[in-house]
Amino acid sequence: SAARVLLELKPLMVDAPEDVAMRWRLLMVKAADKAYITHTSDSMLRPALDYYTPRTSDTLRPEAFYYAGRVYSDMGDYPRALDYFGRALVAMPPGHNLPRQAIIHNQMRWIYGSQFLYAKELEHARASLDIALRANDTARIIRGWSIVGGALLAQHKPDSAAVCYRNAWHFAEAFGDPHLCDRLRLQLINFFYETGRYASADSILRHHFPTHIYHNEKYTRNSILAGYYLNTKQWDSCLHYANLEISGVNPYEKMFGLICYSEYYIAHGQPREALMGGSIN
Repeated sequence: SAARVLLELKPLMVDAPEDVAMRWRLLMVKAADKAYITHTSDSMLRPALDYYTPRTSDTLRPEAFYYAGRVYSDMGDYPRALDYFGRALVAMPPGHNLPRQAIIHNQMRWIYGSQFLYAKELEHARASLDIALRANDTARIIRGWSIVGGALLAQHKPDSAAVCYRNAWHFAEAFGDPHLCDRLRLQLINFFYETGRYASADSILRHHFPTHIYHNEKYTRNSILAGYYLNTKQWDSCLHYANLEISGVNPYEKMFGLICYSEYYIAHGQPREALMGGSIN
């Protein structure tokens, strides 16, 4: 709704003062981002970014840097995205806007993790959790503990990861938010199947299958469930979620979906089809 209203103002921006036009551009990018519209170009942002960059006293400068990070992240230009996320953190006064700082660390954590740079992933996951703990933000604390647990699991440290997941579950139960509990159950399914505890993962799936999955968590859900069913050789379910991944826009999501298909063909004695997995779409 906000994006539609802003778009209707576009004709007025031709003769608008520069500061108004640049604010409108930044709001257009922000509205698209919050509506989960994938950024495919920096044409809307670039003039606003050039405008706000030299204005060191402008409170909108960190926001412009943050949304530059979001735009370039969507475009797959991860080095530039990391650069602007880092600039956003530096541009923020110490101790100000802690929620946005936590979000930025999470964005940087995701980029590093998607490129298998697990040490940097853990660094930013811990930074985001530390901010949540300082701010006493229960929802972000729950998510922070689970994310740190996932980063430790990626480094093959299941005992340390288990402590993080216990902390997350303790807060989630006390908080009593169904969505947070469901989101954490997804992480627990991932933890159990990664550590070979398939019966525990299956119990969660049978009795507490997550129902409150928001749009931006579908990738997490599909990846976790495809991986679980792959490891337990439940092929019909595995390929169902693999197809959802292949139809997504994230390249790493597509990659994992194709890996599931390759594993399926290998398990069924069809090596030629496994090698051709990249043609599935």
